[in-house]
Amino acid sequence: DFHFVKKFHKDGNIIDSWGNAGSKNGQFLHAQGITIDSQDNVYVSDAENCNIQKFDKDGNFITKWGTKGIGPSKFLQPESMAVDSLNNIYVAKDNYVSIFNGLEKSWENITFINGQYKNVRDIEVFNDKIYATSDSGLYVSGDKGITWKTVDFFGRKSQKMARSNR
Repeated sequence: DFHFVKKFHKDGNIIDSWGNAGSKNGQFLHAQGITIDSQDNVYVSDAENCNIQKFDKDGNFITKWGTKGIGPSKFLQPESMAVDSLNNIYVAKDNYVSIFNGLEKSWENITFINGQYKNVRDIEVFNDKIYATSDSGLYVSGDKGITWKTVDFFGRKSQKMARSNR
């Protein structure tokens, strides 16, 4: 059942949940990814509704953005998400990583060279470096996400990634 979000206490007990099946505000068809910013706002990606929804820490709906498609603020099954120290939201979506400013504005899409890297599955931000995995390997950002390098699963550098504003 992918139609709701559960909030757990550190002892493992459920302390809250929200959402149900549908396409309206606060509803999900397939809640896929979740991340929390420094203000305890909760972001949930919905792979079937092709959007991102933002809630406060108590599960109250704030906003949502995204539609099905390719391009800025469009998704084809958004998957994993991560947040950096500036509360930028990184969303893994097919062959792209989209970066949002915590609102509905997408200020950049990072694309893989020649579209040859498929199925970005997971993304994490640690010490303001971005780590993304796909069927092709692991990608690690350089300083402040300006340059990227591709490493294989043994940590060896193999290729670079390009940026675009699609």
